[in-house]
Amino acid sequence: MFQWVAFAAFFHAWAKGKSMTDIISAVPFGKKAVLFETSDGERFLHQDGSLSWRNNNPGNIVSGTFAKKNGAVGQNGRFAVFPDVETGRRALNALLTGKSYVDLP
Repeated sequence: MFQWVAFAAFFHAWAKGKSMTDIISAVPFGKKAVLFETSDGERFLHQDGSLSWRNNNPGNIVSGTFAKKNGAVGQNGRFAVFPDVETGRRALNALLTGKSYVDLP
C-alpha cells in the first residue's frame, strides 16, 4: 500500500504540473508514516517502508542546520525529512564530499 500512496501523490502532483519540491512541510504521523504537505495545502503519506524511505533521506542524515541548508522540510525523530528522494541524495552527496568526510582515508 505504501508504494501506491506515494505513487498516487507523485502522479497527482505531476498531473497538476507541480514538482515534489513544492512540499513545504513534513511531520511524523503515527509510528510508521510521514505526512507531507504541499504549498497549495494538499497532503499525502509515506507509510510503512524503511525509515530512510519514509523520510526521503537515503543517508539517514540527522536533522539540524546542515540538513535544513540542504533542503530538509521536516524532522522525524532525530532524522531530517526531505521533500523528495533526489533532494535527500543531493544532501547525502554534499555531506560525503564536504570537509568533514573528504579527507578520510
